[in-house]
Amino acid sequence: MANYFRQLSAPENLLWAWKKLHKKKHSRGFDEQTIEEFKNDLDRSIRQISAELRSGAFEFTPLLGRLHEKPGGGKRPIKIPAVRDRVVSKAIQLLISHKFDKYNLPWQLWLHLRCKHR
Repeated sequence: MANYFRQLSAPENLLWAWKKLHKKKHSRGFDEQTIEEFKNDLDRSIRQISAELRSGAFEFTPLLGRLHEKPGGGKRPIKIPAVRDRVVSKAIQLLISHKFDKYNLPWQLWLHLRCKHR
């Protein structure tokens, strides 16, 4: 477990996760930081997340709730994570997803391939 945590908090793994994120330029979470703002200060942001993870000070930010217009009319509630939380979540996914490959059934291959290409 300690090895995974060390890998998770490594700046190069957090940067890899950043590069794999689906990014909407103006998307912002509860902390109001946009993807562009995070990107403009990328090195410092990655180093800060890494340091917080290693020291045990990292905490996920509350999710931002919004009502999203549906194409057919009406609204649906969505929760938007902060950019930094998305980076950490993606890093966790990238580090552990291969452990679950053995549980995939043959007809689930399309989902596995779809996730790898994001």
